Amino acid sequence: MITYNPHIEPGDVIAVGDIHGRYDLLCEFVDRVRGKNCTVIFLGDLVDRGPQDVEVLVLVRDMIENPDRYGLAAVYCLKGNHEDMFVAAVRDGWGWREWVQNGGNHLRADELKEHVGWVKELPVYMIVGDTLFFHAGV
Repeated sequence: MITYNPHIEPGDVIAVGDIHGRYDLLCEFVDRVRGKNCTVIFLGDLVDRGPQDVEVLVLVRDMIENPDRYGLAAVYCLKGNHEDMFVAAVRDGWGWREWVQNGGNHLRADELKEHVGWVKELPVYMIVGDTLFFHAGV
């Protein structure tokens, strides 16, 4: 049975999908979970469609590297299909058109390049307890 509890408790695991460059909404989420000693798993698609891809990547990476700064137990991030398109276009030089057609922020491509190595190494899935987390397409 699945139950809904609007309160975040220490030890809870919260899965968050499809930030899509919306730093403003990500900050609202961070404010909501700050100090809750929970685990956050970003399910991919941090980038594209929204205007603040770089800011989103910087904040999520900082959360992963410094969860205690946010009062969190742990933070993880998985790679989604938009991260794959981003890496292919910006690092590997192919799929540029597909990336842009799917909301790739080509105007900030030079700034995004700083993060491409980190994004490329993100895992595509993780298991916590008996629960499998992934972006899509498994």
